[in-house]
Amino acid sequence: MNRFQHHIFNYRGPTIMVVTCSAGHLFVVAADQEWRESTKHWGGASCCIFQLSPTFKLIEEGPDMMFINEKSRNVPRGITIGRNCKNLALSIDSSLSTVTHTYGMQSDLIALEVLACGSSSTLSKQAKQKQWELKEAHKQRRVPLPGKWEENPDKYLLEMGGINVSHAEQIPD
Repeated sequence: MNRFQHHIFNYRGPTIMVVTCSAGHLFVVAADQEWRESTKHWGGASCCIFQLSPTFKLIEEGPDMMFINEKSRNVPRGITIGRNCKNLALSIDSSLSTVTHTYGMQSDLIALEVLACGSSSTLSKQAKQKQWELKEAHKQRRVPLPGKWEENPDKYLLEMGGINVSHAEQIPD
């Protein structure tokens, strides 16, 4: 789920998610808003879910039918699609391995693809955001240690614990 969120959450435009399940089930979810984790359902009036295989049908459409949760313990974890919480149109567990669809049927998740449907400027904004995050991560990795190692209190604590931290110096007999 972490990798899914990393690639999807920074895209600020409409998307289409294609869900391929075992036993030949194929679903398409159209989201008209950016993906986000929330304890409440989200999505605009143009959100919808279709079943493409084994039969073609519109399962549900309308606002507030998208839901992703990975952090909160009070609500189910994973991706859920549908406005009726007791009879969801589609539910994918947080391990992205099991799909529950139409009337509680469970299938194995074979493939999950999310396609961007926004303008090229939306895609470039996502690329800029990822570059900024990468640059910030590199900055955080290069945090200098305060002072010199010879005066560092961590060195003294390690030496008091019997750990030799002066590997470059010769140890007396």
